Amino acid sequence: MKKKIMVTDELFGHLNRIVKSSSYPDGIVPVPNDRVEGTAFFPGGDGLYGHKNFPEEGVMVLGQDFDNEENFENSRFRRSE
Repeated sequence: MKKKIMVTDELFGHLNRIVKSSSYPDGIVPVPNDRVEGTAFFPGGDGLYGHKNFPEEGVMVLGQDFDNEENFENSRFRRSE
């Protein structure tokens, strides 16, 4: 099954082009490409809803740090934060 394109796919792509992995402080890792496939804040997930097309206006981006790698993997497994 092909994953649908989400607004956050566009945002995640821009994030990865702007912020290089080497710029993170020691102990901080970038969010992996395999994000939470359910309800989760950006950049680890696709938010609370999905859109197929990037909106022209009215976008608010909220994000969080996901605590640590183990807890992020737990969120991915549960498909929710």
